[in-house]
Amino acid sequence: MRNRWALAVLAAVALSGVAGQAAAKPKSFVFARINGQKLNVTGKGKSNSCLNGIYNATSGVFSFGALECRHGRPIPRGRVQFVGFACSISPLGQPTPCGVASYTEFTFKRYALLSEKDWVATVGFDGPNITSTITVTLDSFDGTILRGSFSGVYDSQTGNPSAAIDGEGTFAVPMRVE
Repeated sequence: MRNRWALAVLAAVALSGVAGQAAAKPKSFVFARINGQKLNVTGKGKSNSCLNGIYNATSGVFSFGALECRHGRPIPRGRVQFVGFACSISPLGQPTPCGVASYTEFTFKRYALLSEKDWVATVGFDGPNITSTITVTLDSFDGTILRGSFSGVYDSQTGNPSAAIDGEGTFAVPMRVE
């Protein structure tokens, strides 16, 4: 009798663990490997100080920023990464050059900034068309979460070597619609 009760308790705990894991998956995120460093920003589907964006259909631009945080708060020490984008809204599934894309690595000690390295997309023009070393592909927008991917190479303006995105970064960012 005790063994059956113990097995029932273990099964209930295991099932609740599986359900808890499913509920713990991030609803918003930015994942990438940039400059050999893993960027992992997650959220609960709402804008916060670590992950937020603006979608402005009138001007045809979306922008977002993603800062590495732990438990929804900025990291007080160590290496912290930030990516920012301001790009034209393009048809879904079509890779489009992004006019403003940046990547920054900060090093903190007790919230004091020890070092900062910055990279940006190199932008040019091919006749009337913009060119960029960073491209963004939008996959979907449901009115609250913008999903897509980004790829390319960030160039340094301070003499550091370029920072390449290994493969493709992905994002699902909560957007405020304006």
